[in-house]
Amino acid sequence: MDINRRDFFVPIPASISDDTPATWFEGFKANVAYNNMPLIERVQEEKLFGNATIDPDFDVVANISEDLLPFYDDLVRAKNAEHLQYLEGRAYEAIRRREMAANAGITAQLAGGLADPLALAAFIPGLNFIKAGKTFGQAVLRAGGAGLGYGLASEARRAPFAVADERFEAASNIVASTAISAGFGGLLKGAGYAMPFIKSSAGKMGRVYRGEKFSHVWGDNKVNLDEDYVEAVGGDFDITQMNWIGSDIHKILADKTIPQEAKELLVKLSYNGSVPLQGARRGHATQSVAQESITYIGAFERMSMRMRDLHSQQVRGIAKAARVGTIYDPTSGFDAWASDTIKRYILSNSKDPQLRRIGTEGITDQQKEAGVLLSDMLRTMAEDMEFNGLTRNDARLKKEISFFEKDIVSIEDSVTKKTKLLADIEDTVKRQQGGGATSKQTKKMRDLENEIGALRARVVDNQGKINERQGLLGKGISKEDFIFPLFYNKGKLMDDAERELLTQVFAEDFLLQRAAKGERADIYGTRADAETTLARIMEEDGEDFGVDFENVRGSPTKEAKAKHLKRRKTNIDPAKVVDFIHADLEAVFTYMDRMGRRISFANKYGGRNVDEVMKDLDTILLKAGKSDKERARVKTAFYGDYERVMGTFLRSADRFDTQLARAVKAWTGWAFLPLAGVSAITDAGSIILAHGMRDVIAAGFAATDTAFLGKVIREGQLSGELLDIAKNVYAREMLNDTVRKVKPNMLEKVIQRGNQFMYTANGLAPITFIGKTLDQLIINDKFIKLSRKWASGSISKFDREYLARYGIDEDMAKFIAKAPTEKHDRFDFEFANTDAWDQSTPAARNVMRKYQAALASHANNTIVMGQTFDKPLIVDGVVYMRDNPFFQSIRKRFPTQFKIEERLRTGQVNMVRVESGLMSLPFTFMNFTFGANNKILGAIRDPNRQYRLQGVAALIGLSYLSLSMKKPDYWFEKRKSPEVIARIIDHSGVLGIYSDLAYMGLNIAGNMGLPTPIPPKFVSPNKDERMMDAFIEPFGAPASLVTEYGRALNDFMNGETSDASERLKYSLPFIGLHPIRDDMRDFIGSVGRN
Repeated sequence: MDINRRDFFVPIPASISDDTPATWFEGFKANVAYNNMPLIERVQEEKLFGNATIDPDFDVVANISEDLLPFYDDLVRAKNAEHLQYLEGRAYEAIRRREMAANAGITAQLAGGLADPLALAAFIPGLNFIKAGKTFGQAVLRAGGAGLGYGLASEARRAPFAVADERFEAASNIVASTAISAGFGGLLKGAGYAMPFIKSSAGKMGRVYRGEKFSHVWGDNKVNLDEDYVEAVGGDFDITQMNWIGSDIHKILADKTIPQEAKELLVKLSYNGSVPLQGARRGHATQSVAQESITYIGAFERMSMRMRDLHSQQVRGIAKAARVGTIYDPTSGFDAWASDTIKRYILSNSKDPQLRRIGTEGITDQQKEAGVLLSDMLRTMAEDMEFNGLTRNDARLKKEISFFEKDIVSIEDSVTKKTKLLADIEDTVKRQQGGGATSKQTKKMRDLENEIGALRARVVDNQGKINERQGLLGKGISKEDFIFPLFYNKGKLMDDAERELLTQVFAEDFLLQRAAKGERADIYGTRADAETTLARIMEEDGEDFGVDFENVRGSPTKEAKAKHLKRRKTNIDPAKVVDFIHADLEAVFTYMDRMGRRISFANKYGGRNVDEVMKDLDTILLKAGKSDKERARVKTAFYGDYERVMGTFLRSADRFDTQLARAVKAWTGWAFLPLAGVSAITDAGSIILAHGMRDVIAAGFAATDTAFLGKVIREGQLSGELLDIAKNVYAREMLNDTVRKVKPNMLEKVIQRGNQFMYTANGLAPITFIGKTLDQLIINDKFIKLSRKWASGSISKFDREYLARYGIDEDMAKFIAKAPTEKHDRFDFEFANTDAWDQSTPAARNVMRKYQAALASHANNTIVMGQTFDKPLIVDGVVYMRDNPFFQSIRKRFPTQFKIEERLRTGQVNMVRVESGLMSLPFTFMNFTFGANNKILGAIRDPNRQYRLQGVAALIGLSYLSLSMKKPDYWFEKRKSPEVIARIIDHSGVLGIYSDLAYMGLNIAGNMGLPTPIPPKFVSPNKDERMMDAFIEPFGAPASLVTEYGRALNDFMNGETSDASERLKYSLPFIGLHPIRDDMRDFIGSVGRN
């Protein structure tokens, strides 16, 4: 046996391992002996064999017992057979002692440690220092220092004389001593913090004994809890917790030097309520574009569900379409029926009577009703666009002109006053003896000059806005003109014949339009215009919504401010191009999604477009005296999240590297996530963390009423949630896949189908759906009842903050308190029946969406996945960097590469956008942990969350349950308690992304042969592979998978087919799914052996 190639971690041979539970006294003795006997036994050994002569005929190596070969270094010093026998006896006894100490109860281990005189000498004097720590952190550091000192001293006494130690046992003992001592110091300090609660509990017990009433967290009479509430500190838009690994906006909200006005603009964009703002603690509510925009998907779903029912009535004569959960029968033929219905709707609304006749021939009553549903939805979208300032009619334009004219008058009055004040100060300076101004006068004059300059700039800006709007009078967009969004079928238009047909349609339509206006035109001129228009459609994304919005993909021009007010690109009757567009529900869904984001942005920012908002942001920062670098940082954070929230983040979704990254991430998920559904069991712990055990149990009983539960599910779907299985959202969230197009290419279709199969078969989608449904049942009820308390003035500060965190302020609470609801027949649960809410006006719909956004946001914070606010830009494959000589040299050779982002020009600072899907690969499975950083760890850190202890206990307990379902019994049996505990905590999510980073470091260290306090998750048994494994660890799961395939190929090439098949058993897609796992792995193994 080559003893130099033993495993990295020394295993305890099974022949001498003893897992028999120790009695308390045996465990106590073993712990005392563990620290003290090595020195005593070494002294005894010196007495017995110190003067013994070495037997030259005795072969030590040949006579070492095979099960003790891992401890060769401790035994090879034997001088003769008797000495070897003595050393082997010590080794067996040391192993037995160590295992008995490990198997002892915790009290026996602690008692054994405290019986050590060295421990008493180290810790008793240190108790005063721990107590003297002013903060919790100081107490932890001081206790940890004492533990480190004890650990070093103890191991200096034990380790040099011990035999049969595991590799790095001394280092592990020192680390463990430090960590346990630090924890003890924190516990001791925390006990001081806990005393008021202990006294309070004792007082409550006394009141129970005396029959007196009191308030408690489990009951409904939470009237005196506010004494424990942590009040707001700082401005409304300051974040209460810092997250160094979150989005750039999150970091900026924690920066005390950034003005509140700037932070408000950032919060309105991507905030998700996961971590409270200081304003929420004052009852000030905020909702963002990211939170509200999802509700437009709910509006689409409302129409889509009704269309499915109409299809069922026409085809099967059944009033309601059959479905299981959110999945409808895929064989019903609905998609083809819906496409035919939409095409008929477009044709029947044409101004051309011939096209109208084609659309109405053979149309059914159900298709007519479906057309009305579609028309009503598109009409309300047009109304919402106008109401929220995305488009302007003449009345609104005149109102805005009047506003800017009045603002100019006010500004000019202010300029006059400040100019007079400046002149007065200058006159005073001239009359002063000495002829010079004081420093105070100098500063005042400089400030006045700056203020006057800024005011005059505002006058010029306002005049420009007036001119812009005057030019648009009489050119408003008619809601009646808009029939259907045009997504041109670029795949079809790649065919020259199809492209020629559409060119002719455009040319003829342009000719008719110009003739109707009395303009001179000929077919040749309109033909050139048609070719230009078609080229533009093919170059861009082919969308035509009836409004040409700001060009989010390019540099703003002088006209950029007005682009979002213009008419559609072609202004053509959709019926004329119906054969060249995507006329199906997917096009309607995409329109609702994209337009919903734009309406939400206009709603939150008063009708301003992104350029206007960024200009305002820069003005605020400039006024606050921020440098070019600081202003660029804040503007980049805003614009990066703007692109993510608006769905325009990846500008080159068809580029090779982006497509490759999508395929690799999907394949990696298919290979490595067969048990993701089992991991999702811990979601129940997140629900308990949010609502408490009592409400979760009660909701579980209420959910047995399937009729009531179905209504709750529908309400969740109307808010844009609980659609995940049908829309394939779980896969995108798990893999952090941000690409979604109107019509996917063949590769994307394969990925979509594969993902839908994988994440349904492995249980992730249904289990997550169940978790979100349970959350929706509870939170609907909670929002309603807490709103009534706020309306009646009886709400606690804890509950007020809870509502405000999700955008429900006092006025909204009063509305919810009076809104229609539906109650459970037997249980104390109700939900908001938004179908019965007023939806007749844009203002009423905005109120409804505000409530629905709160529901959806809560679901996404409870069933955890990372969102825009939770993760940095690079996770999605994009970074912004300052322009530098490297980028400049590339631009000289390739002018279209690494162009300066015009929107981010800030003084002397220019930013360059770097995009590649490959940059997202290292973060493939980290979407959950990025989300957990804010939504689990952040909740645990929040002193105003009421169910933190229950939540942590549930998360850790369910994490253990999940691991026990995923791992066989022997996996636990061969690991020591510290490693199992660490794995359970890591799996639970309570440490957020930090446990992922810790295990990444452990895996790197372990593969590099460095000591680790706990074992890594994986160290290759092949030493030749370890350095490569350490190198690729930071590059994520895809890099590991590709490396494993490379090794399998190498094994095959070298004839080692058994080793190759062993690798493939755990790295091929889908074969890890539970129903087929064992059979498939046996089959692959047999193929390799044969």
